[in-house]
This record gives sequence, structure tokens and C-alpha cells, in this order.
Amino acid sequence: MSPPKWIFLRLYALNLEGNTRNDPHTACRDAITQTVTILEVPVLDFVLLPMLWISPDKLNPHSGVMLSIIVSTGVLLCILTWNFRRYDKVPDIADRYRSKGRQRITRVLFFAIPATALVGLTLILSRAP
Repeated sequence: MSPPKWIFLRLYALNLEGNTRNDPHTACRDAITQTVTILEVPVLDFVLLPMLWISPDKLNPHSGVMLSIIVSTGVLLCILTWNFRRYDKVPDIADRYRSKGRQRITRVLFFAIPATALVGLTLILSRAP
């Protein structure tokens, strides 16, 4: 199973068990957006960190770097939506991740992966020239 699908199925199961927005269609769409967030934050760190060291002046709102970040996020969202939107018809595909223990792991991963990437980015930014 690919890492994006693994992340998606865990988040889909978590959303299906939530108190609100837990119908299969909405839970699926929310899981797609959350998966993009989890995948994009570390990727952005690998793009932004080298840019900060090589050429910090390129990170202005009108630069091609910022445009490429926006476009890559949109492309990733389109690809994942195209691949995972059919799962709203088969919510039982996420059943193996619906136990309380697995949901706890998913919550930790959902916050830990982006938080770790953001902490790393913050530390490097604070040391940038």
C-alpha cells in the first residue's frame, strides 16, 4: 500500500468515527484534504529550506517559487481527489483503522508529522542569515 493511501485510509476512518461531518462523502473529502496537508508540509520544507540558503530573495509573493508551490499543492489535491474519491462509496475499506487504538495513532500522526516539519523549518529560519 502506498504511503498516501495509508495516510488517507487512516484519516478516512478517523473522520467516519467523528461526531460531525462523518457521512462517507464528507468524511472522504475531508480525508483527501487532510492527506494533502500531511504530504505537502514536509515537501515544502524540502523546497523552501534549500531556497532560504541559496537565494532568500526568491521567496517573495511574486516569485516563481511561490507560484510553483501553489501549483504543486493544487496538482496534488487533484491527483488525490481523482484517486480516492471513489472510496466514499465503500467506507468499509477503512474499517481496519477504526479501532480506538488505531484512531489514537492516527491523531498523533496527523499532528506530529506537520508539527515536526514546521519546527524544523522554524529552527532553520531562525538561523538563516
